[in-house]
Amino acid sequence: METTKIVISQDELRQEIVAYLREHRQNFTFNWDKIAMRVGNFNQPLVVKQYDKNFTEDIYEWLKSKSKLTHVSVTLNAGDERYRGAWDAFQVIQIKLMIFEEINRLMRLGILEELWLDADMSNYSVYVKPGKQHIILTQEGEKFLDSVNSLPFEAQQYLNWLRQTAEPDDELQAYLSEGLACLQSNLPRAAAVLLRVSLEHILSLLNEVIVNKLPDNESRKAHWAKLNKHRNKIEDRAEEIFKVLTSSTLFLGNQNAHQLRSTLDTLLRPTFHAIRMLGGDAAHPKSILEFSYVKIHYDLFATVVFKTSMEIINYVNASNTSQT
Repeated sequence: METTKIVISQDELRQEIVAYLREHRQNFTFNWDKIAMRVGNFNQPLVVKQYDKNFTEDIYEWLKSKSKLTHVSVTLNAGDERYRGAWDAFQVIQIKLMIFEEINRLMRLGILEELWLDADMSNYSVYVKPGKQHIILTQEGEKFLDSVNSLPFEAQQYLNWLRQTAEPDDELQAYLSEGLACLQSNLPRAAAVLLRVSLEHILSLLNEVIVNKLPDNESRKAHWAKLNKHRNKIEDRAEEIFKVLTSSTLFLGNQNAHQLRSTLDTLLRPTFHAIRMLGGDAAHPKSILEFSYVKIHYDLFATVVFKTSMEIINYVNASNTSQT
């Protein structure tokens, strides 16, 4: 017997709940306008979202209205037709449980907070107590919503965006996925460190294409000798690799590669060092790293570092090995 299964990935659900909170932000903030509404009308309720079963229900209905829930055809086993109603109800319950889990995750991260709010305008008192009557966006939560605007920061969506240029290898996917998970968890320092590790990996890929293209063992030994002088300094290793790529006709030193050479000099080089310095700052506890600042560098990694590096690698691999 044919029926349907409701499907949405955890990553997609997280992204959509952020979109829901942004769209309904006024229902999750506590400000002067809501206090002023009580002046002269003490029975006016506080316009803050009630934390009850309707919250999960509201998000579920919002997902339906935005066509964010996919219905996939499935076949029930013979004899299960009598349970179709239970099956259909179970599908809805599963999605609502996923929503509930995500709400609690946002609370653990300090993006949402549950509490009890009330106000007595006869003496201009507002009461804030522990409890589960209301749910609000914290100050960090509002910053979070303001920051998540450009490229996707859910791992699979981010990686799919990279795939428009090339398929990231497993090692790079692992670094970026974990870094983006840190960003989702509002841990920008850890995310910055993992982005720098991703940068190191890209540098190793650029170096690999150089080593593979060099004509003999002597030239490879000479190249490695130069890099080994800068073993502990990524900035010097990067400059050595950029120099080889732009100066030798084996790589980007010929007229045909003028555009790529220009992109390396004007975009890849400064962006590479900006991300490198971000990772360096992250290693110093006294440095303050804002979520939005780290997120911008993830965007730059995708749009400049990964894109340009893959274009360089593809160009070098496709060029004639006998070119001098």
